[in-house]
Amino acid sequence: MTRTHDQFLPEGTKIGVYEIKNVLSSDSFSVSYRALNHHMKGQVVLKEYFPQDLAKREKGQQEITLSSPEKQESFEFGLKEFLQQADTLLLIEHPNIVPTENVLQINGTVYLILTHQTGVPLSKLDNTSELFGDTEAKFILTAILQALEKVHEHDMIHGEINPGSILLDKKGEPKHTEFSAARLALAQQTNALDKEL
Repeated sequence: MTRTHDQFLPEGTKIGVYEIKNVLSSDSFSVSYRALNHHMKGQVVLKEYFPQDLAKREKGQQEITLSSPEKQESFEFGLKEFLQQADTLLLIEHPNIVPTENVLQINGTVYLILTHQTGVPLSKLDNTSELFGDTEAKFILTAILQALEKVHEHDMIHGEINPGSILLDKKGEPKHTEFSAARLALAQQTNALDKEL
């Protein structure tokens, strides 16, 4: 099932003190929006738990609902995992991990609010003539490994590391931006349920 654009929250939607500006990305598990924090007057990223195989949003609505009643157990399992991952990320402070600012449970789902970061993903640098020397590559790798060590101290797995999930900020500092523990747990759970049916 492919999510249609009318299932995304439109520009101007208010989620607490946050106002949606546009969709940054979406996948089978979640949607990320660029938003404005009216209280702090800064930009943030809202990551919405929205598993496309389990849930839907009617046009013009903010609420997420089940795509069918038999999806409830899987949806609630994923919601719990997403919330647990969000709560853990709130506890983690590391210069090479994008900070988590807040977590909201509203509209039948959970929103993870992250500090908006400007920079270039490593995936985009891969496709250019800019190549990293040994020193730069070791710096990036060491920084990300230290960040993941911090994550492991909180008994959370990162899920995946790829060039698209590592952002180089304006100072050249690498930031890990994506955690997939909840998505992987839901995938494992739904696969297990499929095998039982």
